[in-house]
Amino acid sequence: MLSHLDGISKKLQSSSQDIFQAYEMVTEVTQVYRKLRHDVVVHFGRCYAQAVRMAEKIGTTPDMPRIAKRQIHRSNTPAATPEEYYRLNLAIPFLDHLSNEFEQQFTGLSAKCGKLIGLVPTVLMSEDVEPDFEEVLNTYTDDLPSPELFHHELFRWKLYLSDKFDDNLPSSIAETIKICDQAYFPNIYVLLQIAATIPATSCECEQSFSALRRLNTFNRACMGQKRLSALALIHIHYDKELNLDDAVDIFAKLDLQSIIFHDE
Repeated sequence: MLSHLDGISKKLQSSSQDIFQAYEMVTEVTQVYRKLRHDVVVHFGRCYAQAVRMAEKIGTTPDMPRIAKRQIHRSNTPAATPEEYYRLNLAIPFLDHLSNEFEQQFTGLSAKCGKLIGLVPTVLMSEDVEPDFEEVLNTYTDDLPSPELFHHELFRWKLYLSDKFDDNLPSSIAETIKICDQAYFPNIYVLLQIAATIPATSCECEQSFSALRRLNTFNRACMGQKRLSALALIHIHYDKELNLDDAVDIFAKLDLQSIIFHDE
């Protein structure tokens, strides 16, 4: 059942993942687990049959724990067969837990997307959705060059999209910001920049924090900011090839040490 989380866990940790693609992926996986929960009898039956076949190879038969009259430390729903027992006491609570965790974890992601998702041309030009940008203006009014002209600019943006694109509308922020003229649509361009820089998760920040903890330890707290930042970048981007001879030449030209460098 956790196989559906493999792809999304990798995508959400990538640095190129924008918030709208993350929102679509989270919504899709959430719907998958809701579907599994709705048809749990069918899907769990397949998983249980596979587990039984694996158990037969090592000479094990499925059974269920003894059901006590008063159980307080684990689920104790009565069941007639082992399959029914594990479905009621394991599979259903697990799927409910996953759905609840998804809703709690990505509630903020939905709120962020709800404000700026109308900028995506496929959403903006859709007849089924009428984006409301009042909350966007209230939130980012200090960042916009001319917020009082936003609605006029939005009208021109719609005309531009309808004339420039017939069916193949951009469906992501990365594609949209490439076609947006900053001089002609300054407000929309700024909002697209904000939407493109909103992180889907905190994985990138956690990577930086972890690298700093390994470099700036208690016995090396006197390290300067410039050196610390440089070492952190080298540590994070360890796959980049560095020319050590160039680094030595740069250090020698700084004339900070009374060291004589000899060419070999």
